[in-house]
Amino acid sequence: MKVSRRKKGILANQAKIKRELIEEYGLYCMLGKHYVGGVQLVHIIRQSYSIPLQDDKRNCVLGCQNCHEIFDDGGIEDVLRLKGIDMILARMKELDELYYNRFRWRTLPTSPELNG
Repeated sequence: MKVSRRKKGILANQAKIKRELIEEYGLYCMLGKHYVGGVQLVHIIRQSYSIPLQDDKRNCVLGCQNCHEIFDDGGIEDVLRLKGIDMILARMKELDELYYNRFRWRTLPTSPELNG
C-alpha cells in the first residue's frame, strides 16, 4: 500500500512523540494510571476528526491496549471509570471545546441514580 508523503511525516512525528512520552513517563498508562509492559500512543481527539491534531503532542498520551480500547470504543460507564479521565477531559477541552462538548454529551449519565 502506497503512503503519501504527508502521512509518512505524520507517522514519523507520532513515533517521535511516543518516544518522548516514554522517556518522560516510562511505560505508564495515563488513562488507567498504572505501569504496564507496553504502551500505545492514544489520541485524545480522534485522528479522523482533526488532521492537524494527528501529530500534535498535546493531543497524545500513553495508554495500555485495554484502556485505549475502553477510551475509544468502551461503554460510557467504563470510560468514566478510567482513573485518568479527568486529565484527559481537561486537555480535550483545551484543544477543542466543541469536540469536548460532544464527548461529554455522549458520556453524561442517563439515569438519576448515576448523577449521585
